[in-house]
Amino acid sequence: MDVGVKDSEWLTNLLAKHNNLTGEAKSIIRNALDQKGVEYIEVDGRTKTLNSATEKIKRKGYSSPEKQLTDLTGIRIVTFFEFQIDQISQTIKEYFEVDEYNSLDRTDMLGDDRVGYRSVHFVCTLGEGRDHLPEYRGLCGLKFEVQVRTVLQHAWAELQHDRAYKFSGELPGHLKRELNLYAGMLEIVDGAFSKIALEVDQYKNNIDLREDSNLQTEDINSISVERYISDKISKLVSIDYDEIGPQPIKELKYFGCHKISDLDHIFNEEFFRIIAKHVKEDNFTGILRTAMMLYDIDRYFQIFGGSWHGADLETYAALKDKWGEEKMKKYFDESSVDSFDYIGADESDEITEIIDLHKSVIDKAKSQV
Repeated sequence: MDVGVKDSEWLTNLLAKHNNLTGEAKSIIRNALDQKGVEYIEVDGRTKTLNSATEKIKRKGYSSPEKQLTDLTGIRIVTFFEFQIDQISQTIKEYFEVDEYNSLDRTDMLGDDRVGYRSVHFVCTLGEGRDHLPEYRGLCGLKFEVQVRTVLQHAWAELQHDRAYKFSGELPGHLKRELNLYAGMLEIVDGAFSKIALEVDQYKNNIDLREDSNLQTEDINSISVERYISDKISKLVSIDYDEIGPQPIKELKYFGCHKISDLDHIFNEEFFRIIAKHVKEDNFTGILRTAMMLYDIDRYFQIFGGSWHGADLETYAALKDKWGEEKMKKYFDESSVDSFDYIGADESDEITEIIDLHKSVIDKAKSQV
């Protein structure tokens, strides 16, 4: 079909609607995934240009482009793991009207004995149920495509379609075999990452369901320590549920703690007395480090690697209660750790210099009056 002036005007008007549709579809998807707690890396979208749409109509020989063009709006959702594709797919089906006949899973198309470009594609409309809302008026009957794939599938697709690599063309046999080998390796890694992520979730659920007595022999790691701290201190301190990173766990092991039972020596009666007196809120990492410093501050700063540089007022007050201000200032100054409770020696000198300079400027101004 030739796209003449009349058709070009029709297409221009249609693309203007699709430009609005792209923004609305992205917003709906992001809000839906956030509400359901489904993790994703990005939700991106684009509207075809007039030249691109015209070229496709000619290339495909569309006789009814208004019905046959389904990708004037294209939404891409990139996620971390394969199992999240299923979660996102269910959300797409729940929030939009899906044209099942024209939607496809490229993994199924590849078959069991082939590797290559993989992702899930949906052809959707917003659904007539939204037509009464002003922001969707005139958009609900327009078709758009949603593509869902993992970050590794996305990386492969980008390489495969990059002209600099010419992966999409017909390659010599030995290069084609090598390319398929790498594609297979990527597929294995993608599946392995997904498997590990599910196993981490399962381990976390198992830890959460265990009785305290069954937790004592568990190895020290971020998940087990978070559960321990939550059980011990959540009624005493408002906890900001951050994730304990590798460095605090490394410090804990250097401190001699390798099993959860070892934490009982650090989270002792004195710790709870001081924390109850001074600390109202903190995060897992802060509580863990405060516990180590309250137990043996000399030992802690022997293994301290400069991985943090500041303590809040409540933490400093708790440490000062145990060790006294002179000792705390000494350790904090030597380790370049700041506290809101006092000004370190270097900072004090800087402030003094600023004050002196300010006074000299004022005195000079007065002398000139």
